[in-house]
Amino acid sequence: MASRFDRALTMQLWSDDSKSPIRPPKWLDIKAVHYECMMGSKAYGVSNEDSDEDIYGFVIPPKHIIFPHLGGHIPGFGSPPADFDQWQQHHVQDPDAQKEYDFSFFNIIKFFELCRQNNPNMIDSLFVPISRKYGQRQQKAIPK
Repeated sequence: MASRFDRALTMQLWSDDSKSPIRPPKWLDIKAVHYECMMGSKAYGVSNEDSDEDIYGFVIPPKHIIFPHLGGHIPGFGSPPADFDQWQQHHVQDPDAQKEYDFSFFNIIKFFELCRQNNPNMIDSLFVPISRKYGQRQQKAIPK
């Protein structure tokens, strides 16, 4: 049976606390996450007690990251600002639950570009049995 996918746990791991085991970019907080799903063996119920939990999803970055000109950057003048395609962190330990997580979050543009290119992992992430969709106004899970 597939593992329970708990938003509260993700939020706890994603806390602003300096003791938080994950280190996403400063702008990337839990409110930027609009889709997350469990991938890998846990999603399909073929895991064992040593299996990690793979969390995939996409985020919507701030406007100045998607559209650098809104932040004042003019292409061809000066160094371009840092862009964001994806954030990954592997082997994140949750000592309370004695679990290990692998996080992979993609910029919404890159996520759907990979889907358009028929990337099997991205296509699979749209149809896994355990997923959550979120919006800016509503942070509650919408059942599939």
